[in-house]
Amino acid sequence: NANNIFTFGNYLNVTLKNMTLRNTNGNVISAYLIRIYDSIIENVNSFATRYDDDVKVIFNNLTYINSGELYLINPEIYNSEFKNCTNINGNHLLIVESNNKIIRIENNTFINNLINRISTDSIFFICGNSILRNNKYINNTVADIYGTYFVRCMGNEVTSVNETFIGNKFISSYIAYYDSNRHYAKIIIENITLKNNYA
Repeated sequence: NANNIFTFGNYLNVTLKNMTLRNTNGNVISAYLIRIYDSIIENVNSFATRYDDDVKVIFNNLTYINSGELYLINPEIYNSEFKNCTNINGNHLLIVESNNKIIRIENNTFINNLINRISTDSIFFICGNSILRNNKYINNTVADIYGTYFVRCMGNEVTSVNETFIGNKFISSYIAYYDSNRHYAKIIIENITLKNNYA
């Protein structure tokens, strides 16, 4: 029971490899510049980076399982799996934001995740210019009748290519929603697969 398992000082460049982190409460890692490779995070309450334009987080081959909300600033997420996660306290399962960098989410799988809270916004909320490529969203559920989106992506430049949505259940508005952040927008959507989703 702790607020942070790892706390790293301002602007340290930290790399964690081959880590297994299980069964913790609170926010597990607090850092500005962090890379997590080839690791497992399981049954943790939440994961959030600090809120600062200079923050950077990179995941590569991370398994995030049976855990709560992620809140990431300036992320790059590659070759990772997010599965069997549940959030009953917040509006999202995964929130990623950036004011001045490109968000990159590529070759990941989001499977069997659930969000169940009144006035849910979305399972996956992206705010900032982003590249989404070769991701799979499989059998995820938003169980709130007042929810709005499954994936909500807002940015002035958004690219979504080779994305696959299979068997997702959302009992309100939209499976995927793309919009600009009140400015001129360049949104590219190519080769999207939608199969057996319910909204």
